[in-house]
Amino acid sequence: MTETVAPIAKPSPRPGPRKPATVSASALAQHLDCSRTYIGKLEAESVIQRQGDGFPLDQSRVAYLRYLPRVAAIAAQ
Repeated sequence: MTETVAPIAKPSPRPGPRKPATVSASALAQHLDCSRTYIGKLEAESVIQRQGDGFPLDQSRVAYLRYLPRVAAIAAQ
């Protein structure tokens, strides 16, 4: 009797570290539900930073979410 053995699949190579996705100011404004002008204000206040030809999407979103409580605290005064 012959024994049949299924071939073992090779694991696929892990993808290397990816460069964070960058987006335009207009795309970031749409993502954050604000205006393009407000993105310029956030950049001028160093809340978000442009990297090369755009804004890193994830990093900008986190920075904006951390900025919102400060704005709320100022508005509550």
